[in-house]
Amino acid sequence: MAVPENPGLGVTLDREALERYRVVPGYRPDPPRNLYRVSWPSGLSMIYPPGKEGAAESSVGAVGLWDDFALGNQPLFHEGVRLDILPDDGSPGWSDLWRRALQAPVREA
Repeated sequence: MAVPENPGLGVTLDREALERYRVVPGYRPDPPRNLYRVSWPSGLSMIYPPGKEGAAESSVGAVGLWDDFALGNQPLFHEGVRLDILPDDGSPGWSDLWRRALQAPVREA
């Protein structure tokens, strides 16, 4: 690869692309509608809504994954713990689980 002799990195900035993909300051896309399952080697698992203090879900009283661990309700690290993402599959069962998780973490045994 030839080293450019002009100032800069040798690339041309596409100003039209900059305008096309411009976002307003502070823009934040909506998070995906996911649930999170934490599984311990003992076989216990808990399902949490997304959320951290100040997140939309937390504002309705839900205890999100990060909240529960930060509050000391769960150990911060334990060898063999797994985190699985459960995306919204549009099923009535998933919707029911979402509703329950917004009330409190759902314990599975």
